[in-house]
Parts: sequence; structure tokens; C-alpha cells
Amino acid sequence: PRFLLLCGAASPMKMRVWLLMLLIATTATTRVVAPTTTATGTAATAFIRALLATDQCVDPELEAVRADDWIKWKRANITTLYCVCDLPTVLHGKARASGPLPAGVRPYIRPGRNTTHLSDVFVRNVQLIKAAGFEVMVAFGNEPSVRWGLSAYMGGLDRQPSLTPHDLYTPKRLELEKALWDDVARRLGGHPPVLSEAVLYLEPSVKESVAFTRALATYIRQTLPSLDDVVLYTNGIEGGQWSGPDPLGVRTATSLNTLEQWRAAPFQLRNGDGFVGANASDIETMSQTPGPDGFVLWLQEYVGSSSGRGVLQDWMWQSVRSSSKG
Repeated sequence: PRFLLLCGAASPMKMRVWLLMLLIATTATTRVVAPTTTATGTAATAFIRALLATDQCVDPELEAVRADDWIKWKRANITTLYCVCDLPTVLHGKARASGPLPAGVRPYIRPGRNTTHLSDVFVRNVQLIKAAGFEVMVAFGNEPSVRWGLSAYMGGLDRQPSLTPHDLYTPKRLELEKALWDDVARRLGGHPPVLSEAVLYLEPSVKESVAFTRALATYIRQTLPSLDDVVLYTNGIEGGQWSGPDPLGVRTATSLNTLEQWRAAPFQLRNGDGFVGANASDIETMSQTPGPDGFVLWLQEYVGSSSGRGVLQDWMWQSVRSSSKG
């Protein structure tokens, strides 16, 4: 009764936030820690039940538009929201090219980074998601959008047009990415850090990306102690896949596209971020058959586009199941 009395004079937005915090306090999910650690011995791998909430870390109205969604994902025992930092977007406050935007360019978001620094919107949203009771996983680089011809809309690439995947993994780009990670360490690191897991680069596919991401992981582990407790993943596909054990403890989370790939995947984190058109039955199966580190679910209908934000449908969160692992 006291809670209802307090809420009586509150705005609908504040009531949603209070409901979310009450849900966290009463039904919080304990993150199960797997018996594996990185080679440094500093970062335990907690069991991950993740949703790829692609654009949430770069949405300037995040809390207002997603607080209700978060309550439902909490009920589904999703523990982690996984976001992409460098999504293609328009330059707000400046005139943009006439004509329709490409499908992958979201006009309602803001840049998450430039070549060397995180944006304030991105940092604030990561902190909001963490405060809402989720762990936060981020991919800071984004090759698929480059393959789709959208580099001119990407802040992390200085909006250079017509880049190819081969342009992403040069010595100059490596130094810029190291500077970006310096900023990550300064603003999201700590003991414990705000950031829980990080993907070194989203879907690197060319062979030179292997040396690039290995060098980046070496830099992070050897020079950025405030990120010691952040678990690092490689998400390479095709020529960008790593092979053999990694001395730095970087773990594997290659994108999976079908249930057949999912069931056979040898990767530590089963990652459905490439699974186009997953339905309720697929989500049930995927959430019940995780990898050793857990799973990542991706729902195409929940991804925003040039038409606006994706809308959460009940079947999406109601299809998530528990497994014997967590």
C-alpha cells in the first residue's frame, strides 16, 4: 500500500522505472559463474543469457522508450544486454543528403563513438542499463555495416565513404582503436567495471583481422588493468576466425545463422546475432541449448531501421527458456 501511495502522484515514466527496480529487487537472477577463467586469472566468465539489443546503447531516449521492455526481459531471465557501439547514423544538427536513408541507417540514434573516444550518449546509456540490473556487453567495431556500404554514416570510421573490410585492419586503424580502448578503460573500467563483456570487433571476416584483433587484445590485457575483469570475445567469421587456444584468454563467440550451426557450434558463447528470422520455436531451442559461457539471442523484428525503433512483441520474451546450465 505504501508503494502504491507513493506511485499515485508519480509520472508514468517514473512508475515504470520504479516497477523495474522492484522487479530487480524481488526477482533478480543470480549470474552463475562458470569454472573457466581467462589466462590472466583476473576475469571469471559468468553464465550469459544475453539479448542483442543492437541500438539501445546509442538511443538518446533509451529509458523513456525501453523501460517497459526491460521489465519483460527481466521476467525472461535475460541477464545481459549486448549492444553495438558504432552503428550507422545521420549527422544530427546538420543537413543530410536528400532522399531515403539506407535501411541500416537509424535516424533516431546518435553516434556511439568517433575514431578515438566514446560519446556521452553511449556512456550514459551503458550506465543506465547497468543500473537497471543488466550486465552490459558491447561490440565496439562493426564490419557488417562496412560490407553493406554504410561507412559514410559511421562515426568510428570518421564517416569515410566506400571503405571495405580490408581498410579496417591497418596499422593506423589499430592505433586509433587502441586509443578508443583507452577511453573505454577510463570511462567504463574499474573493479568491478561497468562493462562486463566486450566483442573485439563485430564479425571480422578477412584474414588480416586476426592479427589486428589479437594485437588489440594484447594491448588491452597488457596495458589497461581497469579492464582486467572484462571478458573479451572474438566474433570472427570466415577468414576472421581464430584457431587454437588463446594465451590471453580471449573466448569465442562466432555468429551462428541456423539451428544446425547452433547445435554443432564448438564456440564458448553460442551467438545467434546472425540468425535471421528466428521464430518462437527457434528461441526456445536456442535458450535451452547454450554454450559453456551461455547464449546471445537476436530477433530481427526487434532491430530498428530507417523506419524507426523495433517493437517488442510478447512472443519474443515469452519464448525464452531456462536450461540446466542457467
